[in-house]
Amino acid sequence: MRYCSVPTNDDIVWCLFPDLLGARGPKPRPALVIEVGVDGNNKTVVTVVYGATKKLNRLYPSEFKIQKTDGASFNISSLAAATKLDCNHQVNLAYCTTWFVTAPRQLYVNQPKLGVLAPNLVARAKQAFDCSRKLRMS
Repeated sequence: MRYCSVPTNDDIVWCLFPDLLGARGPKPRPALVIEVGVDGNNKTVVTVVYGATKKLNRLYPSEFKIQKTDGASFNISSLAAATKLDCNHQVNLAYCTTWFVTAPRQLYVNQPKLGVLAPNLVARAKQAFDCSRKLRMS
């Protein structure tokens, strides 16, 4: 099954992020959409960045955090708790119910979209992406 609307860059979605072996993750978690495309079969593919709500006190240069002290920026993310996003941990996934599930508290919308990355947090994300890119190139 496919969802009706396609996500866009900077959307925060509810994802069954794959484990290290590539199998569907055991529980849904927030993920940041950083790229949207189409595969050879004309199906939507998205690149997402892994989100976690644990170990927030340890933030690596390739990670950035969205937290309640970000005020309105946190609110439009629609995250339930402070979350760090790991730019070193990103994957391309088919945009379908195999990998994405309906966001909590939005059952009547039937979409995985939680919210969006606020424009004023893009610089924070870019800094983490730049660091991640340098690490991959070295």
